[in-house]
Amino acid sequence: MTKKELVDQIAEKRGMSAQEVLLVVEDVMKFIKKSVASGNYVYLRGFGVFQAKLRRAKVGRNITKGEQMAVPAKRVPQFRPYPNFKKAVERNN
Repeated sequence: MTKKELVDQIAEKRGMSAQEVLLVVEDVMKFIKKSVASGNYVYLRGFGVFQAKLRRAKVGRNITKGEQMAVPAKRVPQFRPYPNFKKAVERNN
């Protein structure tokens, strides 16, 4: 599903204009990005948790040259789904 499809479905269900829904969806996405980037987490009850996770430094390999190289530690975004979300996905298999 694309963002446009999501916006259109919400707009149809709520009887709102697609433009209004698009603004809300984009604001939610901006808030989540800003919060996670600043080191906070966003907990959406019944859905999941968006947070930043520290990926440790490691030794990697340059496959074209066959050399080892250092891969520095970095923070990456992570989403952990709520247990009910996981169960809903499992039931649809």
